[in-house]
Amino acid sequence: MGGQNVLAFVLGQSREDREAARPDAERPPIGLCLNGACKVGGIPLESALRDILPFLLLGFALLIARSYFPMLSLWLPTLIFGG
Repeated sequence: MGGQNVLAFVLGQSREDREAARPDAERPPIGLCLNGACKVGGIPLESALRDILPFLLLGFALLIARSYFPMLSLWLPTLIFGG
């Protein structure tokens, strides 16, 4: 299960995308917004990518952690609702 989530992240897909064929399902269009912001701000895309790279890597690391260790994201619902 975890490997599918990581592969879907790399390919830019979510489960909703694959099931409903909606390419914009519940995630922001980071590339489109970044490109537009760079054009409006007059800065090179490479410079902006260098600045946001730590945040993208953090998001990828959190996705991997949640995929392979689901209790990291399920501990609070389990605490509230029991289980």
